[in-house]
Amino acid sequence: ALSGSMIDPEMDLFKGTNIPVVCDSGQTLTYVACNSNAPGCLTITSPYSFINANNLVAGLYYYVRVDGSNNSTGTFEIEVIDGGVGGS
Repeated sequence: ALSGSMIDPEMDLFKGTNIPVVCDSGQTLTYVACNSNAPGCLTITSPYSFINANNLVAGLYYYVRVDGSNNSTGTFEIEVIDGGVGGS
């Protein structure tokens, strides 16, 4: 099970190119998806964030930004699951 002390996180997913983004390089990221208050079991809204990203491209760098709602701070964990054919 995932754990952390951050309450009500917000999460964004961006993609870059096939090389890592270097600070102050002028490289830009492309927005992919975001979420806050992901649906939990059934139709209940949960205090967790969840992004279901499809059609990601192998070899590109992806970046996740995590922020607390209403300036909340704390620790967090990220779980990545490859649901594709032959994924691990």
